Amino acid sequence: MNTKIGIFAYKFVNITSAPYCRVIIMLAIKYLYILLSVIILKDLWYVGSDGYNVSFVLWKEILGSIVFVLVSFFVLCKKFNGNLINSVITLLFILYYIPLNSAFSINNQPVVYFLLSNIYFILIIVATKLLSEVVKRTKKDKPQNNPEKLYTDKGVLCCCAALCIVFIIFKLAYNGFSLSVSMEAESVYSNRAEMVEFFDNISGSALAYFLTIIRNVASIAAHYYFFVSIIQKKWLHAALAVLCLLSQYSISSSKGGLLFVAVIVVLYICYKFDVLKYFDRFVEYGMLAVLIVCLIEHFLLRSDYVFIVIIRRMMYYPAWLSTMYSEYFLENGPVLWTQNVFLLQNIFEPKYAISPLEIISTTYFGGEIPSPNSGLYAEAIMHFAEWGILIYPVLLAVVFIVSERILAPYGKPVQIFMALKLVLQLQNVPLMRTDSILTYFLFLFILWIVPKLQIEKQYKKLVGCLKCKRISD
Repeated sequence: MNTKIGIFAYKFVNITSAPYCRVIIMLAIKYLYILLSVIILKDLWYVGSDGYNVSFVLWKEILGSIVFVLVSFFVLCKKFNGNLINSVITLLFILYYIPLNSAFSINNQPVVYFLLSNIYFILIIVATKLLSEVVKRTKKDKPQNNPEKLYTDKGVLCCCAALCIVFIIFKLAYNGFSLSVSMEAESVYSNRAEMVEFFDNISGSALAYFLTIIRNVASIAAHYYFFVSIIQKKWLHAALAVLCLLSQYSISSSKGGLLFVAVIVVLYICYKFDVLKYFDRFVEYGMLAVLIVCLIEHFLLRSDYVFIVIIRRMMYYPAWLSTMYSEYFLENGPVLWTQNVFLLQNIFEPKYAISPLEIISTTYFGGEIPSPNSGLYAEAIMHFAEWGILIYPVLLAVVFIVSERILAPYGKPVQIFMALKLVLQLQNVPLMRTDSILTYFLFLFILWIVPKLQIEKQYKKLVGCLKCKRISD
């Protein structure tokens, strides 16, 4: 059965692999996204504002589409060195660049936004390609096992289990045994406000620093633990991971964390049927299918649940916030790494009296949205204005390449998992912010250091045994 599905997937990918065919698919995704965004969000209310700022301009979409086609051919003709980098670029293109480009027409943005945002994305591709070629020439990759398989480290899994247990204990101390999975806006923002108040009350203490680290790194460790556990059919371990994820949602009401479980299940199915090698293409067709489902749901069922929960949150919201960051910080001046940057925010005098999050919340949402987070283009403009579109693509390219080299020994399943986590985080959390450092980067460090510590331990043990043998001889 698995072989037949694999053969079908191989033939299907080959038939539709021509660049022009893929560009047509990307255009279909873009136009369906625009159509749904306009008809669903145009008159929809949003907290603290008049709505979703939908003001579609046709000529801007025509100009945007021309550039989009050119960028599509440019990106799709590039083959990068490494599974993770290829997956990251595909995910960024579909989940971020399509809505970023489309915001020019949907939200009636100025031409300066259109130019800067498109140049920014093109430079990400160029910087990643150039740096990966340099690394390829200077460093030889070690021979590896079958890259399509999952390779795990017991030490890493023990770390994940420990993080899950510690977080569950914290949850019990925080609000008892109750578990909430409500996605109602009132409940979500209430939980988040309570969490912010709790951490404000203990701010500056050793407990605050400890819980901040645990809360952030456990959010990715639990997903990784669940993914590996279901592949290895270790159901008790998977149950521990799910309990941790439910505990996280009961405290922070982070819908992305809960919904990512569905993504993990899809990855697991692809792994079992041995079709992860076609992951990038599945993302394209999968997104097209989701948008078609949204269209059918809207016109036949008179409901927009799938669009609101998935497309609005994953695509529209980050791009919409990017337009606000772009408008405000291009007009009022950048932050220049004095705020919202790990460690540096404690060294330099802040440019603004309040944080960038508070600025955007107050200016565009009447202060009613506590955390209007956005990354990538929004972060680049926020910190360095126009210069940010030159600086941040290089930083991102370094992150992609370092991640590729660290994760290569774990196999493609883990690389795709981490690519998804990285892209979804970059969309919503600035690269240099504390949250980002203590989630993706700290967990990446764990994946790198734990196997090395075990190898060092085994090496010392082996050397000790050899010395003992020489003495006995």
